[in-house]
Amino acid sequence: MYDCVVGPVAGEVDAMADVVAPISVVASVVGCVLATSEFNLTLHVKYKLLGPDGKALGPTGDVSGTTSFFVSTSSVVSSKQVLGDVTTDERQALPLAAEELAKRLVTQLSEGW
Repeated sequence: MYDCVVGPVAGEVDAMADVVAPISVVASVVGCVLATSEFNLTLHVKYKLLGPDGKALGPTGDVSGTTSFFVSTSSVVSSKQVLGDVTTDERQALPLAAEELAKRLVTQLSEGW
């Protein structure tokens, strides 16, 4: 889990609100890990919007961003396909999931008032 506080662009003194949002990363597969090369990556955020006085400005919410990614095959051993570096391919998928999460978060904050 990663903690994230989105602070104001103008500076803390001029801020009207802060978004506090711990980020959870969930990577999952469908079926047998050794037999698949497609993974799903989900970033999940439970956020709260705080005013300058530290009090909540509304109810907490949660949002997620998801993407799928393929792990390249690195070799064939004993007639079985061996997956490549899952961590590297997952890191390449993180910006896509983060972008989807950010769009959904901004939508909920701007339209959810």
